[in-house]
Amino acid sequence: MRISPMKLTWAILASVAATAAAATVRPDVLPGGLRRLALTAPYAELVALRGWEAMLLGAAALFFLIIGIVRRVLLQRGRIAFALAAVLAVCSALHAGILITRGFTNHGALPPDRGVIARTKGDGSVTVMQYNTEGGRVPVKALADLVERNGVDVVTLVETSTGSSRKLAAELESRGLAFARFDNGHSRYAADWGSTVVLVSKGLGEYAERTLPRAIADAELPAVAVGPVSGKGPSIVAVHTVAPTGASLDGRRMSEWKEHIAAAYGVCRELPGAILAGDFNSTADHELVLGGTACRDAAAEAGSGAVGTWPSNVSPLLGAPIDRIMSPAGYRGDRAAIVDAGGSDHRGLIVRLHKR
Repeated sequence: MRISPMKLTWAILASVAATAAAATVRPDVLPGGLRRLALTAPYAELVALRGWEAMLLGAAALFFLIIGIVRRVLLQRGRIAFALAAVLAVCSALHAGILITRGFTNHGALPPDRGVIARTKGDGSVTVMQYNTEGGRVPVKALADLVERNGVDVVTLVETSTGSSRKLAAELESRGLAFARFDNGHSRYAADWGSTVVLVSKGLGEYAERTLPRAIADAELPAVAVGPVSGKGPSIVAVHTVAPTGASLDGRRMSEWKEHIAAAYGVCRELPGAILAGDFNSTADHELVLGGTACRDAAAEAGSGAVGTWPSNVSPLLGAPIDRIMSPAGYRGDRAAIVDAGGSDHRGLIVRLHKR
């Protein structure tokens, strides 16, 4: 049977499209050179948006299915379109399946706190809230409402100046909630992404700032590390990596991003009993491409690992879950809520963790 040049061309293009679609499903299982593409622009951004990939691949599958039907009815052709539609549909379904396994549960708010800051004896749980306030744009009272309403014991904030964190600590104090405050000393005039803050409820006992884990210090990653003076309670590390978007598409900044995320996930090996939280500007898929880590995603354990925190102007089902709370060995996520106090391009993440 003679194959026309046009048919051969369309077959090649369809094969390339099908291969590219399949490569988005599990970039971590691709051969070395192809796997590393997931850590390069613009593929790194695409990897973070599985919800969009599932939706767009599903729409593309429907489009080529219609094309195939039309060609079959009019020209008795369409096998290439049907084959491509089938591959795209399978890839879309696989994306959706991975998201479902990570969890779409969003409690919106957590039940009354029975942990360390409860008025009665707690059950040992620790409630952590991570929020990127985009330069302190989230109203202080709205943040305090989230802390009070959800019984938050630990608050990690990025892009939040020293002044804003002082106002939050004062607002919480006025509500009878005493928190110790730690930050890396950035003012409101410093680069937004460089500011990181940790607030720890005094119900956890006395806390003090600790030396940053070696990997984070070597990478000059904006971070704060604190630990209990009394020896009780978890060590806390808050991090904020540079983003692989916008101006960071040049090679130097992408290298910095890869160094940052590798250092952030490396904390789980260095401090297995700690709670690690922050804006990682990366998802579980980037983590897998790095070769997997000792980190365990507390939001995923709570059934909320696929709910996006960025950007806040799209549905959480289509956003990227780049704000993360983890504990490699010490604590396990029990319930999670993705919250929006307004003002920021991020949503906040609250997870209640129990000792493993």
